[in-house]
Amino acid sequence: MERDEFGELAPAVFAAARRRRPGQIDRDAGWWNRVLGRDGYAPLDGLAHNWFVHDGDDGPDGLLSWRARGEFGLLPPLGTLEVSHLATAGDAADRDLWAYLTGVDLIDAVHLSNRPVDEPARWLLHDARTLLMTQRVDFMWLRLLDVAAALSARRYAAPGEVVLEVTDEDHGRIAAGRFRLAADGDAVDCRPTDRAADVQITQRALASIYLGGFRLRELELAGGVTERTPGALARVDLMFSVPLAPWNATWF
Repeated sequence: MERDEFGELAPAVFAAARRRRPGQIDRDAGWWNRVLGRDGYAPLDGLAHNWFVHDGDDGPDGLLSWRARGEFGLLPPLGTLEVSHLATAGDAADRDLWAYLTGVDLIDAVHLSNRPVDEPARWLLHDARTLLMTQRVDFMWLRLLDVAAALSARRYAAPGEVVLEVTDEDHGRIAAGRFRLAADGDAVDCRPTDRAADVQITQRALASIYLGGFRLRELELAGGVTERTPGALARVDLMFSVPLAPWNATWF
């Protein structure tokens, strides 16, 4: 489709796609207009030339834009397909758009500048070694200010109850305190408590596990967490686990 048509559909499709993973932030229509050069904004350098929307059973559920670069000929090295946007709200869109990307003629490399660490396309390739991560950078920083509100706002992979003693050595000690977290499906409650702590944890360690990207057992070595009640670390790790790795696709 044309760039303007793509821009009309992109906010709703991305809104559905971003809910597949923790760590994503919203992209409103204004964001898309700036990036795509619409509604009075000048097109950015390197803007994609090709625009695709994937139609699923319930309507549009995938976005793809790309441009080609490099020297093109009949002998390698061939061209590179540079992807600007790839967002999918379902597995079918993942499979179909990757099948398209890997099937463009006279292309021997597909480059994406920001993808999750557990890139699902690895499992679609006949040889997973052809998927190479060339750089790993942090596009997602997290600092918990209101621990009770933050822990109450998310949902948990398994029901459970735990008392966390949160230490905060940063200026103001904003996150310090002892909190009882109880979760069972959509019923989640976290509030200050005087009960004995099951786990002592630094606010930095708590922020690291908040989106499910790390486990307490990883942080135990560096002293970020101490188990006070046997089995508590395993219980917290299970509760905070997520099916897909956290990812922020929207830079800063």
